[in-house]
Amino acid sequence: DQARRTAVRASVISTLLASSRRLSGAAGRDETARALAEQISAAAGAKTIVLLGRGGDIVPAVGAPDLEPLGAAAMAAARWAWEKGEAAGFGTGTLPQTSWTFWALQGVRARTGVVGVEADALRPGSDEERLVLALIEQGAVALERADLASAAVEAETLRRSDRFRSALLNSISHDLRTPLATVLGSTTTLI
Repeated sequence: DQARRTAVRASVISTLLASSRRLSGAAGRDETARALAEQISAAAGAKTIVLLGRGGDIVPAVGAPDLEPLGAAAMAAARWAWEKGEAAGFGTGTLPQTSWTFWALQGVRARTGVVGVEADALRPGSDEERLVLALIEQGAVALERADLASAAVEAETLRRSDRFRSALLNSISHDLRTPLATVLGSTTTLI
């Protein structure tokens, strides 16, 4: 039993390390979501879907093995998890009639989306469920990091654009000052 538990722990640690590496290496938000869905699907042995926040709502972004449309009850459970930050769907006290269980992707500062795992794949309190919850936490932070990186690139682009505009306006105003001074001097002489 002790050898079996040690082997399970080693497997969990290896999975978390591989997931951490893959999530850290993801270039953008969509790639991070794809990596998260694949890691959770492999850990749970079930279909997984990641819904990301866009414009105050959530939209299905990626699924593993494939992105499948969600029914109305499943979307209601996903929105509940998004809005309340609590698990919803199958095996929970909120909208248990759905065939999915949803958890919010709560980052350090904000909620970035929702992860859904096909019903009956995880037993409550099992090692698999703990692993999936750890992957969800890693994924939430990775998605938040991807959002922050995207915002930093956007801010840098705006800063460079502003600096270019300022240099252009300074150049134009300098080029116009000399002719305007000449015109003003000539006008003063004529008056």
